[in-house]
Amino acid sequence: CASGTCGDSYCCNEVAVNAGCTRCSSGSGSCNLQLAIGEACSSDDDCYNGGQCLGVCCSSSSIPNCETCGATEFDPHDGNPSKYGCAQCEDGYETYNKMSTGYQCRKSCEEGDFHPDPYTDWCTSFFADGASCSGTDAWCASGTCGDSYCCNEVAVNAGCTRCSSGSGSCNLQLAIGEACSSDDDCYNGGQCLGVCCSSSSIPNCETCGATEFDPHDGNPSKYGCAQCEDGYETYNKMSTGYQCRKSCEEGDFHPDPYTDWCTSFFADGASCSGTDAWCASGTCG
Repeated sequence: CASGTCGDSYCCNEVAVNAGCTRCSSGSGSCNLQLAIGEACSSDDDCYNGGQCLGVCCSSSSIPNCETCGATEFDPHDGNPSKYGCAQCEDGYETYNKMSTGYQCRKSCEEGDFHPDPYTDWCTSFFADGASCSGTDAWCASGTCGDSYCCNEVAVNAGCTRCSSGSGSCNLQLAIGEACSSDDDCYNGGQCLGVCCSSSSIPNCETCGATEFDPHDGNPSKYGCAQCEDGYETYNKMSTGYQCRKSCEEGDFHPDPYTDWCTSFFADGASCSGTDAWCASGTCG
């Protein structure tokens, strides 16, 4: 600010600075005596910077279907309120965190429908038995997601923790990482290569093993290829985990750990971006 003072949201003019104002107006920079967010108000005109009045001055200028604003977000350092969003919606609506605009109101779902996550305002039908549910019980009409698919009532009553695609029936196949004899042993289409793999097909792989681990508990999270056939080597294909790539012939190399193609080592004087492994000489200067 040219005046040296920003009064809350806008630069103060000289008169406001001399008067010691801490809140100034848009456009003129004059002293502003309107109410701050969180202060009790009577109308929108009472609220500074265009905040809506719903019992108190809200952080937003418009919160449709809201009856009352309240402290909904707090400063992580001092615990003081940082945003006043909707605390109570009209009948037929419920509060939700719209993220960029804070707590707003969304229409409550009808019976048989649900909001798929806390941040969306649209509804969808509960998932039928056997539908893919990504481990989320709340998505299933039965209330139970058995590993990857919604369980049916019989499976729920039997206490099953792994259910089948399509039917939702109890599934007794093996989980990834368990020793198997054939692909038919493995749950959810995993290939059997000594143990059930995370992927349904890993060409040129002989044996699967634990190749990725949960950062929180250290337990295996993916079983990719641990041993490839002769002439191939393991590599991390990222989206599908550890697969097999053809080993490069003499004079060629894989330019990074995530690609399956080979290229010739770089000649003397070629650009090498500081990577010794790219150079035929073994040194990138």
